[in-house]
Parts: sequence; C-alpha cells; structure tokens
Amino acid sequence: MNNIVADAFLGGKIKVYQDNSGYKSGVDAVLLASLVKAHRGAKVLDMGSGVGVAALCLAARIPNIEVYGLEICEDFYNLAVQNSQENSLSSAYTPVRGSVLDKDIFDSQFDIIMSNPPYYKNYQNKADLSLKEQGNMEGEATLADFIRFAFYNLKNNGYLYLIQRSERLKETLDLLPAKHWGAIEIHPIYSFINTPAKRFIVVAKKLGAGDNTILHYGIVLHKNDTTYTEQAEKILRKGEAFYV
Repeated sequence: MNNIVADAFLGGKIKVYQDNSGYKSGVDAVLLASLVKAHRGAKVLDMGSGVGVAALCLAARIPNIEVYGLEICEDFYNLAVQNSQENSLSSAYTPVRGSVLDKDIFDSQFDIIMSNPPYYKNYQNKADLSLKEQGNMEGEATLADFIRFAFYNLKNNGYLYLIQRSERLKETLDLLPAKHWGAIEIHPIYSFINTPAKRFIVVAKKLGAGDNTILHYGIVLHKNDTTYTEQAEKILRKGEAFYV
C-alpha cells in the first residue's frame, strides 16, 4: 500500500487512514454503525471490519462499550490498529486478525455482531485479488460463513446487523432460518426517492423464533440535487443514530 490518505467521518469526529487506491469504507459502514442499538457495557463484534470505520463510528456514538473488529487482510488490519490509536479509542476498539472460517477465534460470546461483508460472489483465490477486490468480493468465506460465524459467536437473544446489496436479499433471508433467527427487521437504503433500494440492512435476533418480521421505511440518502437528505446528514455528519 503506497497511497494512504486520511478520511474524516462524522463531521471530522473520526479520522481514518485508508488506501486510496484500494477498497475504501464509506457511507455503508457509517449507516450500519448508526443502526446498532447497544447498551453501555455491551460487547460488540464487527465481522470483516476492514480499517475499522464502522467499529470506530459505533464506539464514538455509544460510550462504554467494548468493540472488536475481525479482519483477515493484514494490510487492513494494520491500518485498523493505527486508526484505533489515532482516534484515542484503543480502550474501546480492538482489531483482531482472523477469519470467519475460524469459529473458535474468540473465547466468549457477543451481545451484538455487525458486518458489512463482501457484496459480490467470487470464487477465485482471494490472495490473487487487489485490495479493492478483496473488500468487495467473496473469497473462501461466503455470506453463509459470515452468518454461521455470527450465530456461533452471539449470545442467545443477541442481535446480528448486516448490510448487503438488494440483489442478495432473498439469499440473506434464506440464510436466517426460523429455527435459528427471529425478530427480523429489514431497513432499505434508497439513493433517491422513488427509486429502487440498492442496499438494505437486516437485523436478526438469535433464537428469536416466533417474532414477527418487519419491513421498515428505511432511509433516502439524497435529494434530487444530490445533496444529502436531512436524515442522512444527521447520521453521516453529526453521528446520530439511524432512528432517533
């Protein structure tokens, strides 16, 4: 990596070093973190945390929580360690290098697990991909592996928050069988009003069988002039929660 830049998030509250020539976290990571409802003292895991944007945004919004970031890519992990230290959040955010294919990497379970997993299916050797491709495409670990890891590492009645492309909504819901997951909520993310949602965040409760599925209104990110809507501005610039 030879093109590292510092990007500001939450109106400058968070500064994150990223590789400008590779995969970069952005709006989706901030939206994901903004939806998470965590009580003080909660133990949270960000699966596939990259350089730590979602984890840092969550730690900045909710005090006195314990956030871990699991990342397989050494370059992303190293930047995550630097970002934790640069933002004075090392006591709240701990990057961990590892894979969701190793379900026993942690010795205790989490109250909440969130994830912005790769959006696109890919069956190449991930080691041969560029950094940008590594962030966007599945390698050996698939979406099913991410959800399986979450189930194993969540406490009973703990919550999974996952953002994904709309084309994979049915696949995602199929991977959340009723015997394992309940209280499912779907939050669509629209780029503009009166356009199809391109992404969604799904929330699921471990062993929440019998609870209803809810389809929320979601969020519209842009006005017709491409500026952010008021709700998006509050989340992305001011660090507020998705719903207040």
